[in-house]
Amino acid sequence: CVSHPAAWEGRPGSVQPPLRTCRNVHVHRCLHTRTWKKEKRGFDWIEAKDMPVDVREVRPTMRAQAALATRVSDVVPSSIQELSHQAKERGAINLAEGFPDFEIDGRVVEEAVQAMRGGSNQYSDCWELKQAVAKTFSKAQGVPVDAQEEVVVTCGQTEALAMAVLAMVEPGDEVVLFEPLYETYSAIVKLAGGTPVYVQLHPPDWTFCKEELEAAINKNTKAVVLNSPHNPTGKVFTRLELQAIAKICSHHFCYVISDEVYENFVYTEDKHISFMSLPNMKDRCIVTSSASKTFHVTGWRIGWAIACKEIAEAISNLHVKFADSAPAPFQVAIASALNFEHEYIARLQETYAEKRRVVCQQLIKAGYDLPHWPAGSFYVFARIPEWTGNATDVQYAEHLLQNKGVAVVPGHVFWEGGSAACEEYKNKYVRIAYCKKDSTLDAVLPCL
Repeated sequence: CVSHPAAWEGRPGSVQPPLRTCRNVHVHRCLHTRTWKKEKRGFDWIEAKDMPVDVREVRPTMRAQAALATRVSDVVPSSIQELSHQAKERGAINLAEGFPDFEIDGRVVEEAVQAMRGGSNQYSDCWELKQAVAKTFSKAQGVPVDAQEEVVVTCGQTEALAMAVLAMVEPGDEVVLFEPLYETYSAIVKLAGGTPVYVQLHPPDWTFCKEELEAAINKNTKAVVLNSPHNPTGKVFTRLELQAIAKICSHHFCYVISDEVYENFVYTEDKHISFMSLPNMKDRCIVTSSASKTFHVTGWRIGWAIACKEIAEAISNLHVKFADSAPAPFQVAIASALNFEHEYIARLQETYAEKRRVVCQQLIKAGYDLPHWPAGSFYVFARIPEWTGNATDVQYAEHLLQNKGVAVVPGHVFWEGGSAACEEYKNKYVRIAYCKKDSTLDAVLPCL
């Protein structure tokens, strides 16, 4: 292949004609969208003896790319983590990724230390953690949960959701995702062989249209992925909205996989409502959550799934094959932490409600369009100020990083499918994480 000699295939020294076969597939990466695509290209043939160098020595990285499975083309670097790396390299303040810059509760750390010293350092399926998860969920949502048969401990919420999708979705199945969305959902669905189908949450209050959801579901739909409180918008789905989703899913016999990792970050009078708590939805819902956000331990990777016995067993089997076990001492620590959750959660919500108030007021004062404050999570998804002119979200985020030393996430990374309606506004938002020290927010808000 004249243009791409590394794409040639052949067995040196074989009796076959020398290196006459080309895979005729070249992989290209778009630096702007950070997506991968394969294209068929035309090619010309030349004999191996006419090659300027031995083809076996030409660009081995390209030959390695040709060996990769097609499925990994849907798994691209995380835009949010890339921004975090850039922030670290530049010494910028990181408001891009959702982790705190303050010390976590010392009691949680001490529990982990004592667990390590006490010998909890091997593979473990911590019964105490399962009990604590079941007890906490049942108390908060009024849903009885069998700790032994309906709770699976995983390596973070992301693994819980991934194992749920892998347990249920087959090639040809469709999974409905609400956009804007957490960037991992689509990749997980595609890795399972499923097809993502996108339903828009419409600004400014990020509601969905029941008719659009109904139209997105058909006989191939296996599940709807729900995230409430929502990342990136901070939306908390109301009971009426959840009931509408439940009615549609029941009619079409599909499931709901509910990401409830921000369940303890709700700032309205209406507390978090788990989809599983709706009538007749326990057997049609898989709840996924974790300790990462609530206890500020994103690096500990302790999550869980709650599901009916059959689905929980499948998730557990997959988890064991992929990871064997979540980190043992951290399982013990989180089991203890969940037992002092009430006093801790009350203080947590009060602290974050104040951070939310300060950040939202300052952004509005600076000209950001924020007609609805986030009702949950710890992100503000704000439309960039009009005084930026025709700047896109990427341009504005680059300006903040390069000139102000602040990293935020351009809003368009939270859309993957999109529709004609969202094209006009999806590149006009930025996501700002306010899970930071008060001193950090005081320093950074004037820069925004």
